[in-house]
Amino acid sequence: MIFEDNNRVFFFLSAAAVIITILVVLSTGAYQGGDTFQHFMIAKWSFEHPYLFLDHWGKPFFTALFAPVSQWGYTAAKVLNTLLGFTAAWYAYLTAKELGHRLAWPVVLMVICAPIYFIHLNSAMTEILFSTVLIVSTYWIIKERWVLGALLLSYLPFVRTEGFVLIPFISLWFLYHKKFIPFLFLGCGTIVYSLLGYFFYFHDILWVFHKNPYEVNVDYYGSGNWHHFISTNYVTWGVPTFIALCTGYYWIFRSWLRHSGRMEKTLSTELALIVSPALIFLMFHSLAWWLGKLASVGEIRVLASLMPFYAITANRGLMWMNERFKSEEKKSLRFMTFFCVSVLVMPFLFFPLPLRRLRGQEVMHRVSEWLENTPINGRVWYFDPQIAFEAEADPFIQGNIRPYFPKQDSVPAQRMWQNDIIIWDTHFAANEGRTPLELLSDTASFELLKQFDPEKPFQTFDGFNYEVKIFRRK
Repeated sequence: MIFEDNNRVFFFLSAAAVIITILVVLSTGAYQGGDTFQHFMIAKWSFEHPYLFLDHWGKPFFTALFAPVSQWGYTAAKVLNTLLGFTAAWYAYLTAKELGHRLAWPVVLMVICAPIYFIHLNSAMTEILFSTVLIVSTYWIIKERWVLGALLLSYLPFVRTEGFVLIPFISLWFLYHKKFIPFLFLGCGTIVYSLLGYFFYFHDILWVFHKNPYEVNVDYYGSGNWHHFISTNYVTWGVPTFIALCTGYYWIFRSWLRHSGRMEKTLSTELALIVSPALIFLMFHSLAWWLGKLASVGEIRVLASLMPFYAITANRGLMWMNERFKSEEKKSLRFMTFFCVSVLVMPFLFFPLPLRRLRGQEVMHRVSEWLENTPINGRVWYFDPQIAFEAEADPFIQGNIRPYFPKQDSVPAQRMWQNDIIIWDTHFAANEGRTPLELLSDTASFELLKQFDPEKPFQTFDGFNYEVKIFRRK
């Protein structure tokens, strides 16, 4: 019966993966435009510039995996991300079964159909790979394949930096079980990348820590409510999954309080390796955004990184709620049907696929078309990576299309040559680019060539109307 259930779930996942892959291929837009384009370009151009395999912001393990596929284009990278997402859902299902969930298949729905996870299948972002590495390694740890699980888990920080937050906590499970040799393998990824960076590029054995791209005291992103990630539950987990998740936390902590000291092995494992790391991850990002530290911008997409863990806990809650109808089979069936249909509908309420270009992306697409059809006698400087992405230009050389990075000892008027143009936008230029519009408003040095506005006005996260202005250096 187990193998029959596994086969059915695997068939469902395979069919769903084909459908979602087609929708991803047909999508022209991306939920996280600038970041997904930048991750893709780092992977694409890494063979031309091998130092990119050690780019801390790009995430070295992610780059190494995506670099070969990215040579076939952005669509190929998105397809790989989609397949990784479905792999994570499959291992979440296997993990739930290993932990003794009586009915494990709803986990698959709650992973794939969590709105924020669903939309990031259509991207080249790191969250999906992070979730895959985390759930696969956790599955092998639960199966007591300690070395294999530890070895894979050790590379987690090189998919997303939060791996450095989770690994020390998960390592306690190794020490608790006196698995001292496998415990040492948890440092393998850091050792490997530290040595690679030392011998081939940075010549600093501690470059992994010294080159951390997330400054503690960055203040231009601001801060927000401590409950920001919880209050946006409808677009992260989705309402039905969030209700089940809260119920799951209630059930497992109630079980822990009632049976502390003699808790079932599977429940203690679930509490230590699934429930607690997911809560720590949520609290870490909530605290970072509340305090305005670690370059946190309050991006809810980070929760996609732990979605398989949240889905497993939510499944505990779902099973507990369903047991209220255990004496009435018809009501139980109706409840499960209603719940699963609600989960399936949730992502399409917020992120219908195929996804069209978002408002800012549509404006930048018009800018790219203008650049293609307008004679330019100088170099093109940009802040939004979409410009280089659409032009298929190598942004890592000093070419005709190049990113503008701010320097403390110079301003645009000093760095640009006559007839160079610069593409200023309200989001990237004003924040990451740290270049206020006032620096380009000097009519003695610049002239405004063109302005692009969205069809429907909208504001960036810092409250300014989005617009794009193209200036020429006189």
